[in-house]
Amino acid sequence: MAVTKIHPIKSTLKKALAYIENPAKTDEKMLVSSFACSYETADIEFELLLSQAMQKGHNLAHHLIQSFAPGETTPEQAHKIGRQLADEVLQGKYPYVLTTHIDKGHVHNHVIFCAVDMVNEIESYPDLESRVAEITAASTEAAAALKAAERRLAEMAVLIKDVTTCKELHPLLQEYQRAADKKQFRRKHEGTLILYEAAAKALKEQGFQKLPDLYALKNEYKQLAEQKDQMQRQYNDAKRQMQEYGIIKQNVDGILRTAPGKEQMQER
Repeated sequence: MAVTKIHPIKSTLKKALAYIENPAKTDEKMLVSSFACSYETADIEFELLLSQAMQKGHNLAHHLIQSFAPGETTPEQAHKIGRQLADEVLQGKYPYVLTTHIDKGHVHNHVIFCAVDMVNEIESYPDLESRVAEITAASTEAAAALKAAERRLAEMAVLIKDVTTCKELHPLLQEYQRAADKKQFRRKHEGTLILYEAAAKALKEQGFQKLPDLYALKNEYKQLAEQKDQMQRQYNDAKRQMQEYGIIKQNVDGILRTAPGKEQMQER
């Protein structure tokens, strides 16, 4: 009689999948199969589902082990039984990887399935293409917003520097204006006066008739820097999703290319 047990996977999902897919245990992966995912990238695809789940606990996946008594079944039969069990228990709602190990005295199956069921509103290939397009657009928009924030921060950094320079050197300008011998005063403080004049000119060219509030500028810069960090996270998330969906689409495209009758359809 087959014996079945199950336990949660809370971390090291990739390591767990690598263990059950070990070629030495699965007849060089001849006894490896999967449902609603590719076993080569199942960890990425599971994480994508987890990232989009509205409700999720602390588990990444679940690991089901089904053991058979020595001589009870062949590896091929055990694999078929494992698939039947996974399909019956999971009811087509959870992606899984199924492997059959033959490295011990008894044949046993491993099934690792995602801790959340499939959401991804993706029921057809056009839906998948649409989702990839949406994520790509979101990534492009996030990248543009991030670049705009970075440009504004760079502009504000220069503005704050110019305002600071004018505030700090304004007393020296007043001394220069009161000096009896302006030529001699300027020769003595030429470099510093040039710094002040360049900063004042830059502010004037930007339309400032008087010095902006330095405290307000620094506060605005700080807030924009925080927004920029949030935009960076949004961009990273969009980029990650774009890469993950790209892998999924690549896998689906590969399946479609090798589907029975596909070659004949192309030849027509």
